[in-house]
Amino acid sequence: MELSEAIERCRVDDVFLCEGPRPPQKGSLALIGHHLIFSPAAAAAVPSSSSASSPTSLASPVGVPAAVKSGDNANDTATAAAGSDQHEFWLLHRAIDRVIVEPISREPNPLRQQGAFLRLKCKNFMHLCFEMNDLSDCQAVARSIEKLSNLHGVAHDYPFYYRCPFVVLDNGWEAYSVEQLLFARLQLHARDKWRISSVNRGFEVCASYPEFVVVPKGIGDDYLRISATFRDGGRFPVLSYYHRPTRSCIVRCAQPLIGPTNRRCKEDEVILNAFLSKFSKGMIFDTRTKLVAQTSRGKGGGCESQMYYSQWKYVYGNVSRIGTLRESLARLIDACIENHPDKWLSRLANSGWLQYVVDALTAAATVAQVVHCMDEEVPVLIHGGEGTDATLLASALAQLMLDPDARTVRGFQSLIEHEWLMAGHPFSLRCAHSAFATGAQTGPYEAPVFLCFLDCVWQLMRQYPTCMEFNERFLIFLFEHAYASEFGSFLGNNELEKKRLGVKDRTVSLWSYVNHPAALTDFISTLYEPYALPLWPSVAPQSIVLWERMYFRWQRIWTDADRCQQMVDDCRRAEKELMMARHAMLAQKGCHRPQAVTAPAAAAAEEHRSAAQIHGEEHPLSISVCSSTITSSSVPSSASVSVPSSSAAVAASVDFHHHNHQQHDDEGDQHNSGSKVFRFDHHQHNNRQQHIKPPPFALEEVVKLDRLNIRSPSSEECNDGDNSHNDGQMCHHQPHHRPGGTIGWTAKQWRHQQQQNGASGTDERNNNSSATSAMLDGAKQWLQRWGGGGGTPFL
Repeated sequence: MELSEAIERCRVDDVFLCEGPRPPQKGSLALIGHHLIFSPAAAAAVPSSSSASSPTSLASPVGVPAAVKSGDNANDTATAAAGSDQHEFWLLHRAIDRVIVEPISREPNPLRQQGAFLRLKCKNFMHLCFEMNDLSDCQAVARSIEKLSNLHGVAHDYPFYYRCPFVVLDNGWEAYSVEQLLFARLQLHARDKWRISSVNRGFEVCASYPEFVVVPKGIGDDYLRISATFRDGGRFPVLSYYHRPTRSCIVRCAQPLIGPTNRRCKEDEVILNAFLSKFSKGMIFDTRTKLVAQTSRGKGGGCESQMYYSQWKYVYGNVSRIGTLRESLARLIDACIENHPDKWLSRLANSGWLQYVVDALTAAATVAQVVHCMDEEVPVLIHGGEGTDATLLASALAQLMLDPDARTVRGFQSLIEHEWLMAGHPFSLRCAHSAFATGAQTGPYEAPVFLCFLDCVWQLMRQYPTCMEFNERFLIFLFEHAYASEFGSFLGNNELEKKRLGVKDRTVSLWSYVNHPAALTDFISTLYEPYALPLWPSVAPQSIVLWERMYFRWQRIWTDADRCQQMVDDCRRAEKELMMARHAMLAQKGCHRPQAVTAPAAAAAEEHRSAAQIHGEEHPLSISVCSSTITSSSVPSSASVSVPSSSAAVAASVDFHHHNHQQHDDEGDQHNSGSKVFRFDHHQHNNRQQHIKPPPFALEEVVKLDRLNIRSPSSEECNDGDNSHNDGQMCHHQPHHRPGGTIGWTAKQWRHQQQQNGASGTDERNNNSSATSAMLDGAKQWLQRWGGGGGTPFL
């Protein structure tokens, strides 16, 4: 079917825009194959073009960012998208969620002349209202939009007709693969444990998996094929994330098909046991409640039997199903639109949306806590029902909490690519409609699972504002393009459908647009400071708030807030540029000259690194596999500026800081007269970061380690032989003790640790006092020599 056949009335004049993203105005409404176009009456004098030399502004609604066709200057697009009445307004038909026609009467006799309101409710919660003089014209336009916005399949979608108006500098289709996302990192740290399997080549085993997956090295492809017949949808266990500090991993799959007869699969048991080490146990985290998991046995599903999986402990979650999630979003949006002050709080609570966000964060934090804080090599297997919704939600959020690379722009892209797009989340089914569609328009498979994920990410960003390289605008941008886009990244339900449709050959990747230098600056957070430690969210009622910029986006005017945020961003960028210029000038004065490191200083540095490894205090330079972003908690903030003035300045800054550490070691060695020198920069920087972070382990509902029977080496010491905590707090076991890392300890643990340290700690402090004072004297001399002032900013 040709798209033009669905258009009954292609143009209507004398249309009045009553409600929308711009002030009320009069113009003409036109329909073409993929867009609705509103042309203001004053737009005739403004030249328009369908192409631009560079990417358009991304801080605008669905359809508007890429569909607003401004003049030849691409910078004018931001003004048009913000509500200027001098340009045409373009909106994708796919972005429209519901069409309503409301007749109105202009004359005492309604049979003589009758107009109508055409109300369009979009998938990004935007409302449009057009007033037309003729009811028949309004109904014809409504029927046309109804057909074009609900096309079956994706073969006629706009991404296949979109012609990229900017030069693609980074092909997003080739930027992320299994080798680049996961296996390259495993080759550096655990090459003897994992392998890439091509058992799903041609999508013969599982339609929702990619063709290449990472599995344990000792497992053959025959076992994987047999295990696929035992799992729902053929989704056998595959590696999702490897946590290098504890050598633990996150594994995901679908529910086992045990049925009412308690079916067994020995090959599946062998695969799961291959993820375990010789002396460890694992945890199976079922995102469903216990009642739902047991009920699914009558339909052929179920959960793993403890009789056959004795090395795994079973834990149930409480992540909602897709049906309840869709209804919750609809109730939330209705409450946000009506905005009754006397009923707002009750309607917000009755929607249940924030509770679903809390449940998702709790599930992810439970998984992350077991992976990071338990004994070494403790795998966590995540599954729910089909394994394509709540399983991916918990796995992706847990990786965001654990992996500092996932908090960068490119790392977050790889996370979405690996845990959502390649993992088989059915975007075409889940995002067919949003919160407004009702009746026959909706289907049983629609649910805002990806929006729930983005909401959880925003909650983390709000609690840790300096730990995310991307900003709120990036999350809203991803939400809009998941529902309607000119790019092909979110087309289809899995990799098999993308291959059949030729998506990677016929469309442009969304990441090609995001990574373009002209667009990337809109997504970078100026508050970002690399932080290598995990992020532990708070799920207390006062900590989880409504995402106002998402759900009240079209009910409020955000001009003043955007202006203030722009001023803060400009000041932050100017500050970073000044710091980089200062470091470059100091480097040009001769500070970058190489200087030999004395043997005592090198020995002290090596001893410091060894002690840090023993106590679990690691400060690695975490290099992202899929990007050039370098994150580290030990690098000073001025050496990791995200907006450098030049590459030479960055190199000079890093070399300058490296020289400063060497100079500090040499001078401290001279003042101590051969005594032991203690490096303080890592502790100083780490403690300074901990002071500005919210308290970790603020979870209200997390799995108890004593219930799992997975003991850490210090569990008996922490509990004093029992499982009770007199202070009412949970004992969060740490695999290693970090200096200053007693956050999450109970009072009993602290007293027990103090009794064990006893006099040895006192003697050690006395022995180190002279070395510490000498170190501070050396640091002060270094600051007086190189700091350019008499202050001591780092002391």
